[in-house]
Amino acid sequence: MIPAIWLWALTGNIRVTNTIYLVATMIVGYITFEKMNQRGEPFYPSDFRMATDLPFLMDMISPLMLVIIFSSIAFGIFAFALAFKRKKKTLSPLNWKWRTNLFLLMSLLMGYVVQFQAEGNILKKAYDRTAYWIPYSQQMNYYNNGFVAGFLYNFSSSPMQLPEGFSEEGMDVLIEKYQKKQMKSTNPEKKIK
Repeated sequence: MIPAIWLWALTGNIRVTNTIYLVATMIVGYITFEKMNQRGEPFYPSDFRMATDLPFLMDMISPLMLVIIFSSIAFGIFAFALAFKRKKKTLSPLNWKWRTNLFLLMSLLMGYVVQFQAEGNILKKAYDRTAYWIPYSQQMNYYNNGFVAGFLYNFSSSPMQLPEGFSEEGMDVLIEKYQKKQMKSTNPEKKIK
C-alpha cells in the first residue's frame, strides 16, 4: 500500500498509478513463479541486482515466454497511455502541496520498511506476534507468512558486532592452528610418530 500511495503522489493520477502497480505486480508474480520453478526459491530483494545483467536473464527465458513478456509490457504501455488519455474528473486531483507531503511521508515510510531487520523495528515487532519465521528456509517463510512478510524478512540486516579482542591477526593464528590439526588428522604417517 505504501508503494501505491507513493506512486500516486508521484504521478498525481490514480489510473496511471493503478496501471503501473498492476504491471509491476504481474512482473514480480511472474518472476517469483519462474524462480520457484527453476530454483525452488522465492523472489528476494537482492534479486533486483540481477536486472543489471539482462543478457544473462534473457538466456534463461524460453522464446515463448519472451513473447508473452513483451506482449505484457506492450499491453501495460497501452493501458498506461489509455489511462492518461481518458482523464475524467471523477476524483478531485491532489494539489501539489498534498502530493509533495504524501511523497515525502511515503518515502520516509519506505525507508523505514527497508530497515525491517533493524533492532526495534515496529513493523517487525508487529509481524513477530503472528509470523512463524524459519531462518533456514525462505521458501517456508514465504509460504507461512505470505509474500510481503517473506520479502521484508529478506532485507539485509545489520552485521554482527565484532567480539572484544577480535583482530585479523588473531584469525590468521586460529586458521593456521586448525589447518595444522587437520593435516595431522588426515596424514597417517604423522599419527604414527
